[in-house]
Parts: sequence; structure tokens; C-alpha cells
Amino acid sequence: MVSLCGAFFFIFLGTGALQQFVLPILKDRAGMSDGLSTATFACVYLGGVAFLSVYGYVFHKLRERWCVVVGTLMYTLFPAALLLWPSPAVALTAAILWGFGAELLWATGPTQVINASQRSRYGTTSGLFQSATYSGQMLGVILLGTLLSSYSDPARGQVALLVASFGLSLLGNLMALTIRVKPKVLPPARLSDALAALRPLAGRYLVALSVANYLGWGLLLTTLTLLISDLGAGNKLHWIVLPYYAGRLLVAWAAGHASDKVGRERVMLLGFLLGTSGLVVASLWPTITVISVVSALLGMQSAMVSVASTAAVGDYIPQDQRHLVFAGTNAWGYLTAGVTMIGSQFLRQRYAGFAPSLLIFAGFYGACAILVTRMRAALRHDATGVQPSTQA
Repeated sequence: MVSLCGAFFFIFLGTGALQQFVLPILKDRAGMSDGLSTATFACVYLGGVAFLSVYGYVFHKLRERWCVVVGTLMYTLFPAALLLWPSPAVALTAAILWGFGAELLWATGPTQVINASQRSRYGTTSGLFQSATYSGQMLGVILLGTLLSSYSDPARGQVALLVASFGLSLLGNLMALTIRVKPKVLPPARLSDALAALRPLAGRYLVALSVANYLGWGLLLTTLTLLISDLGAGNKLHWIVLPYYAGRLLVAWAAGHASDKVGRERVMLLGFLLGTSGLVVASLWPTITVISVVSALLGMQSAMVSVASTAAVGDYIPQDQRHLVFAGTNAWGYLTAGVTMIGSQFLRQRYAGFAPSLLIFAGFYGACAILVTRMRAALRHDATGVQPSTQA
């Protein structure tokens, strides 16, 4: 558990935190337009569904430990590629490989966390795991943002950013090599698992709610970034988005502990209500202060839903099927984030601003809040007889 958390901490301290700075780096170093840089970066997420079958094959061959090792390596290749061969073709290839690495990490890592935990502590353990990731990403944004602002020449600052990201991510690779887990014979994930939203009713609910949570991540990477630029505060980007990471970190453990005490559904409901209200406010009063507060609310929502839904997988999904649920969730989630990134750009151009898209996404979150209130009753009356798993 320590090695797994350490690997995620350093990977997100490096390449994970680099995400917030990728768009300007692609534009300046690879010579891409706004649209092309956004589309290239979105490929990290758009390949989620396609990667599911590949993940199933790789997991079947490598098992848990080496899936994490290969996943961390794919993250580390991205800053190295942009540092050594900054071209559109190389950037696109590196983005696709990064997306595959993300599928490996986020389908395998949470599965290990749940399988190594006692059922009464699924939420608390998930919160600790997510806190390791969130703290790495938040500290990375501060570190990389401060490093970038210390250079008067943006080109030199971007080189320093890529070097630092590569070095920090390399530490995550080394931590991944120390992971020790007994290999298990588990069924491989298939593309049909994503297309059918998984077989159990519990799986379908968890996939739907988790996938919706990726909307906030897509909005952070594009909408909030571009909105800050529109307001003339592009040089303050890392301080504006920092509340998102801080919000995730501050509530992750508390959300997991609360979900063990009061139930997963209540924690997820509160998270979606926070996201809904925040986006509505941002659409009406798009100021720097408001965006900072909304960023924090979206971060809190992300932590609440991620931690509670991860714990709910342990509650409702048998142990030999959990990696399938996480794989399907990640596949659709990454696709959702990619579509959100591109879709927000389209709506911005279509309506000459972000207010309509923010209201649309607020509506999605409101619908998810309603879905959460029906989740427990639906599972209780599930005709297939899905019951909470007792395997730890």
C-alpha cells in the first residue's frame, strides 16, 4: 500500500501536475493552434474506451504490479517526448500512450486498494489513497507554476517545467518497482464491459456517477484555463486552479471516513450538489474570485464522488469483478473528459463565451444528484439480486 501510494504521489507530482500547463507548451513548443493543441491533449482521454480491450490483454499478461509499472512509464514518456522531440506527431503519439498508461493505473490501482482493505474501511482506505494522489498533484502544480514564473523567458521556463516533471515522475517509476502483490487469476476486461456499462445494476450506477465526475476534470483543464485567459489573468493560472487541487486534498480522507459512517450515497449527493451550485454561480458571475471558489467546489466534488464510488465498488461488486468495473469506469470517464474538453471549446466559439456550457454541465450534475437519491432503492430492488460483497 505504501509503495502504491508513493508511486501515485510522485507520478502526479510530476506528469500529473504538468497537465495544467500542457496547452501552452503544445502551442509554443510544438507550434500548434488552440484547437489542435486542445484536440491533441484530449487524446489522452478520448482513447479510454478503445484502450479497455488493450488493458484487458495487458492485465492478463502482466497482472497487478507490472500494470502499475508500465502505466507510470507511459506517464513519464510524455514530458520526455516534448522535451526531446517537440513536434505535433510526437506530441500526439505521446498523448495516446499517456492515455493508455492512465487506463492501466486507474483500473489497477484502486482495485489493489480495495482488495487489500477490510470492508468496514473501504472508504477510509480509498480516501488515504486518493489523498496521496491529490497531494502530489497539488504540490506539483505549486512547484511547476512557481518554477515557470521564475523564468523571464517562457521558452526556457517550459523546458525547466518538462525537466522537473520528468525527474519527479521517474521517482514514481522507481516506487512502482517496489510494489509487492500476489498475482491473481482474474477475467480480462473486454470492450463489451464498457459498451454495456457493465453487467450488474450496481456497476451501471457506479459507472454513470463516476463518469459524470470526469466532467469537472475536463472543465478544469480547458474551460477554467481559457476563461482565466479571457479575463486577462493567464499569468495567475496556477494560483487560480490551485483551489481545485486543494479542495480535493482537504476533503478526500474526510469524505472516505464519512462514507463509512453515513453511507456512500449521501457523500456523493453532497458532492454533486456542490458542483451544480458552483457552475451556476460561475455562469452568472465569471470573476476571478468566483472562479477560484468554484474551482475549490469542483475539487471537493471530485474527491467526494471518487472516494465514495471507489468504496461502493467494494460494497456491491464481487472481488473478481472489481477491476472490470474500474476499467469500464475509467474508459467512459476518460472519453467523457476528452469530449468535455473539445465540447467546451465548441460551445465557447458558438456562444462567444462559457456561460451556456457551464449551465449545461450544471444540469448534468443536477441530474446526477437525482440519480444518487435513487441508487440505494434501485439496488435493493434489483431483479438480478446484486448484494453488497462481503469479500475484503
